[in-house]
Amino acid sequence: MPKMLPSSFCLKTPVIIQAPMAGGIAVPRLVAAVSNAYGLGSYATGYLTKDQVETDLRAIKSMTLRPFAANLFIPPTTVTQDAVKIKAYQMAINRYKKILGMPTHDDTLALLAKPDDFYEIVNALLTHKVPIVSFTFGNLPAEIIAEFKKKGTYLIGTATSLEEAKMLADSNIDAIVAQGIEAGGHRGGFFTEPRHAAGTYALVGQIVKHISSHPVIAAGGIMHGRDIVAAMAVGAAAVQMGTAFLTTLESGATDAYKKALIKCRGLDYDPTCLTTAFSGKLARGIENQVMREISAQETPEYPIPHLLSATMRREAARQGKPQYMSLWCGQGVTKVRDVLAVTDLISQLREEVEERYENKT
Repeated sequence: MPKMLPSSFCLKTPVIIQAPMAGGIAVPRLVAAVSNAYGLGSYATGYLTKDQVETDLRAIKSMTLRPFAANLFIPPTTVTQDAVKIKAYQMAINRYKKILGMPTHDDTLALLAKPDDFYEIVNALLTHKVPIVSFTFGNLPAEIIAEFKKKGTYLIGTATSLEEAKMLADSNIDAIVAQGIEAGGHRGGFFTEPRHAAGTYALVGQIVKHISSHPVIAAGGIMHGRDIVAAMAVGAAAVQMGTAFLTTLESGATDAYKKALIKCRGLDYDPTCLTTAFSGKLARGIENQVMREISAQETPEYPIPHLLSATMRREAARQGKPQYMSLWCGQGVTKVRDVLAVTDLISQLREEVEERYENKT
């Protein structure tokens, strides 16, 4: 019997967790709506300042009394600032800025000097007593885990391989997200190479078989009730869904983003690919012009490309030009639904699960 999430969270079965999508997607209204529907809303702190995080945490608490999660991006310990690659990348981005009618001054040094708010954000989560904290791109330092544990915080790490899951399980955390290769957005792993990556169901099965001490949360390609049933069949205690929530009314995704996603529905091929072009870290999204034109060999280390391309991506979104946007989504995007409210999406998913089980009996 797989280990389950705590009953004190009062989450309805099947447990549906909204993925903590950074970049203005997992806004407070989305997080609160998911939690109010007896799922688990997840707020993303990645790329934000401490002040932004504290403002949003207060907003979430004003909209729901139910548990929610906040997610941390583990920062890299070192970032190699390759001057040649940085300059080349800045020039590439400037080409797109010109097309968008933007100024093309070199803001590299100012951006790279931006201080990291990671520890300040950790303190904000502790101060606001966020009940559940997830994290990705590595493991939390032992001293931070200890501080969260003093507050009774439930900790969820992210693994893209059995080896990473074992490393997480050996620390004092509580649950593990098994992120399959199908998942949208950034790869949450911290040392497993993509060529060794497993699909969601295979990865969940591996982790459940070898790690019985922690609940395993399936993430990647889960869009329909039948996908949830399949995840549970291989031992998942819950599912984490990102792409499915992108087209909800409460999502922070722009209209251009949502339209690009809906255009993928029903395609008989995978419109996504993995790229480092926008952030320097491998991520999955709808393939577009920027992904095709900027190769991994020309991309500086994360988070330098993110910092240098952020204004270009925002302006492209404002102008409704998806060819210059980071349209993160998983391989399940061909099954994306029309724009609908979170409550309707979660109701549909649970109905689909019930129908699936009924048809088996």
